Amino acid sequence: LGQVANELGCGPQQMRRMHDHHQSCCYKLAMKASNFSLYRVVVVTQDVRGAGTHGQVSIALRGRHSESELFLLQSPDGSQPFQRGATDVFMVPANAELGELQELTVELSGADGTEGAWLLGAITVSSENEDGYYEFAHSAWLGASNSQESLTLKAKRHTADERAEFVIEVRTGEGGGTTSNISIVLIGTQGVSPPTLLDNAPDNFTSGKTDMFPIRLASPIGNLSEVELRSDGSGGSDAAWVCDSVTVAEVDQLGRRNEQGVFQFDARFDGETPETSFVQHRVRSSTASRMSID
Repeated sequence: LGQVANELGCGPQQMRRMHDHHQSCCYKLAMKASNFSLYRVVVVTQDVRGAGTHGQVSIALRGRHSESELFLLQSPDGSQPFQRGATDVFMVPANAELGELQELTVELSGADGTEGAWLLGAITVSSENEDGYYEFAHSAWLGASNSQESLTLKAKRHTADERAEFVIEVRTGEGGGTTSNISIVLIGTQGVSPPTLLDNAPDNFTSGKTDMFPIRLASPIGNLSEVELRSDGSGGSDAAWVCDSVTVAEVDQLGRRNEQGVFQFDARFDGETPETSFVQHRVRSSTASRMSID
């Protein structure tokens, strides 16, 4: 995709989103024409030395009614997935309606030498066809000496009532209001949320204002580690935006808020480059935001 991105004059993140959108649209058209099913698979690699792999990882899903073929998990931008501490997201098709998931088989191939071994942390699977999600929580080495190259894991189903709910507070800097569309991505130890548009009032993101947004995710993402903010730069002369900080609190079933972290951005979206994003780690004594423009 890198060569294509250069020819089209767009950055890797924008190209990746175009690829994901195109892939999702094609899958959805196929779903309407058949019993085709599409699953969102989130894979977490353990955060210990040597946990990542350069090998190829494939999965197969088995449901109450049918099972999928073995599917190779590949990053749409061509980058190497399954690195130490990484959370990777894939769209996995199945050519039949599987029904309630029972098992998942994960297989590692092409993993030669000590650097090929992989320490799986957990896998979660969700589908647009049903509420809730399936968890396959199992930490095990694959491909290492004296270990297997495939695992079959039992599914644990979580209902829609177990969805993760958050309250997001975004503070806009003085003189830094915007009319652009702002989206957020939450990155946790067990998953990554899809981009969520932050829009619940006409005066969102005005100068010096703190906006509050409740959001609900289809499945938990674990302990929150990073937050990504995206601006589409669509505000014309008012597109520029200064974000001071983002505070994220998780809401439990009793409605109580448990703060997950404060993310100090101090970032300026210039409004001239569309699709600008900033990623910020949980606030520590010395942490700076990472900027990407595509």
